Amino acid sequence: MALADGAELIILAPGVKEFGEDRGIDGLIRKYGYFGTPATLEAVDANADLASDLSAAAHLITDLPNSASRFVGAPGI
Repeated sequence: MALADGAELIILAPGVKEFGEDRGIDGLIRKYGYFGTPATLEAVDANADLASDLSAAAHLITDLPNSASRFVGAPGI
């Protein structure tokens, strides 16, 4: 998917109750959120729970926050 600079992607997902493939990853996604590669790598260095589950850390790495676009998720509404 491609978004123009300044675009906003809003995802309405009333059926989404969990993120990730298991409850451990879901908890880490909710705790740390999607803030891009640099922030995720800093969080891995600073937090043992995320450092011990690199599959969750890999899941959190996204280029959206590093772009000029905005991502808004609204699960469970």
